Amino acid sequence: KRNVKKITIFYLKSYGDKWDGSLAKFTITNGTKDDHDGTILSQQELGGYHNVTYSLTVSDVFALSDTVEKGGALNMKVEVTGGKTFKIMGMALCMY
Repeated sequence: KRNVKKITIFYLKSYGDKWDGSLAKFTITNGTKDDHDGTILSQQELGGYHNVTYSLTVSDVFALSDTVEKGGALNMKVEVTGGKTFKIMGMALCMY
């Protein structure tokens, strides 16, 4: 077990009507899975649209404002805030 200081989200950027305006808001908080009032450690909005005719997996790093200690808990809330589609491809928890 290790401390968590950063979270990397891998997501798809694509084109066309299905992806136009694609946005998702990520909110990461500390606390247990039942604790919805934890401290916000990071919050970002990511865009899943680009104006080129291919799809691409990209990543963004969320630097947490406080370390989640080993054995601790964190919550991630994802809201689609724009468009019709947003696709998460993966996630990495990092101690660096």
